[in-house]
Amino acid sequence: MLESAVTQSQYPNGYSSLAAFIASDRELSVYRKFRRISSRNLLYLQSELRILEHELDRLDEEDLNSETGSIRHLGSQCFAELSKADDAGSKERRELIQNIRKLTKEYRSKMTPLQLFIANSIR
Repeated sequence: MLESAVTQSQYPNGYSSLAAFIASDRELSVYRKFRRISSRNLLYLQSELRILEHELDRLDEEDLNSETGSIRHLGSQCFAELSKADDAGSKERRELIQNIRKLTKEYRSKMTPLQLFIANSIR
């Protein structure tokens, strides 16, 4: 037994009493894994990241063609310059980088547990 014996009167009907019942015995702990929807979520995140990657590539192309020494050109090479620049292109790049960071962090946090789960299920 994981927890002391559960009596009906200790918990209100519903999730509270069901959770107490499940916690009372390790054999009762059966939960859905949601592998299909988790995989689909990863695919959506990959797709979003690919769109952002394409957008960053487009900005890099524009910066490559901009005048050497311009704020935009320097901003593509040095984050300190980019963070100080106030032009629309630099603001766009900063926002894009922030979105990429956010989605990459979310993607990696979802990907690793799923990969571990799949690896452990195959054994």
